[in-house]
Amino acid sequence: MKKILLTGVAIDISEERVREKFASVGPVHAVEIIREGDPDHPMVIVTLDISDELAFTIVSRVTNFWHEGNLITAQLMLH
Repeated sequence: MKKILLTGVAIDISEERVREKFASVGPVHAVEIIREGDPDHPMVIVTLDISDELAFTIVSRVTNFWHEGNLITAQLMLH
């Protein structure tokens, strides 16, 4: 299992929307939306059943990507 942390997501992000976006790359096992701290800037942790190489590719492609007026960044979590 690989965990990817997304920041810069839209304030109205939903678990369903994240699952829909990531379903094409592999099985999505969990989506956690973190709104504590600054609810105007939520973070998302997506747990996927994918290879190391695919996880790295996703993080590389998503980091510094503008989506709906937000600069998205992605990090591969080591735990």
